[in-house]
Amino acid sequence: MDRNNFQFKDSSAARTYISGIAYQYDNPEHMMEFLRACDIVCAALVRNLLYECRYRRIQRGCLSGESGSNDDIQSDCVEMRDSYVMSYQEFTKAKDRLQKIVGKLKIPY
Repeated sequence: MDRNNFQFKDSSAARTYISGIAYQYDNPEHMMEFLRACDIVCAALVRNLLYECRYRRIQRGCLSGESGSNDDIQSDCVEMRDSYVMSYQEFTKAKDRLQKIVGKLKIPY
């Protein structure tokens, strides 16, 4: 897919899109709840991607038998997997919360 076809070519387009949705809320409290949820989802997604990259890197090391004791490598794999799973669960929970908030909007088709 050509990047020129993407809707969010830069951060200002993304902010404009989010602002447009936020202004559809009649209640300022609901608007702020939406904006906070967007911030949380964004942070949770980035954290999850970082842990996923770290986990995959360590996993490759575990499979390739890179230097270090096998017990240390296995321990690192388990620890990083647990962190990755936890970050994924946090992202999923934040995403689900945002879906509920967005679901309250009366968005025309």
